[in-house]
Amino acid sequence: MLSLEQLQIQFFSILNGSTAPILGTKNISLADCEAIYRRNYQENHSQALCLTYKSIVKLVGHDYFRNLAIRYLSIYPSYSGDLNDYGENFSDFLVQHLPLLPNGNSMPYLKDIAQLDWACWQIMLAPRTPALNLNVLLNWSVEQQHKSRLRLDSSIKIIRSDYPIHSIWNLLQTDIGTVDINSGSETILVGRPDNEILFYKLKPPTAFLLEYWQQHTLEESLTAVMTSFTDINIADLFANLNTLTINGELWIQS
Repeated sequence: MLSLEQLQIQFFSILNGSTAPILGTKNISLADCEAIYRRNYQENHSQALCLTYKSIVKLVGHDYFRNLAIRYLSIYPSYSGDLNDYGENFSDFLVQHLPLLPNGNSMPYLKDIAQLDWACWQIMLAPRTPALNLNVLLNWSVEQQHKSRLRLDSSIKIIRSDYPIHSIWNLLQTDIGTVDINSGSETILVGRPDNEILFYKLKPPTAFLLEYWQQHTLEESLTAVMTSFTDINIADLFANLNTLTINGELWIQS
């Protein structure tokens, strides 16, 4: 029997192709060795995707999801040594392969649920950094307030969907009730106050402001909100925002 050192040297030689594939005293064909590592490679990545996209697994079934995961791996190989980083493009992949899914044409919301799963995974792993509550704006001059821009903390994401993804998500967690997928669009803010992932279903004006304010100044954003929602009350809007930032999850830049 080979010693551990000899086996490691032999194994390295096998991996770099300089010797015939031999394990212990038993010959194994190169094709068989490749098959073993291919299966391990596929299984490790499939399991990583299963952990990240639990909602999608529940919607399409474990066996079919594994087939999807292997196909995804052939198109989007991992370039990180950390499997926690793997799966970023899965929602795009589902868009491309939606007709191939079981009843795929009846699940157009699948890509949005995948984005929600990925957001939760990122948020769970994201570091928490000190952030500024919206109340900090009160200490700034009017000019500073008007020129401020919003930057979301890494532990917070906004997911918008043409479908009621908040309702679909809740159904997947509880298996109680039904959801009318044609009931309208929903926008969700996902955060991690006190290390617990929470969902906030945003009202349309609030969602609009949070998305617009990341690309424009507050002054421009408020003008756009008032143009798009003629009956909006700005005081109520900011009161609603403060309920989302009670743990200081949002950043405001002057």
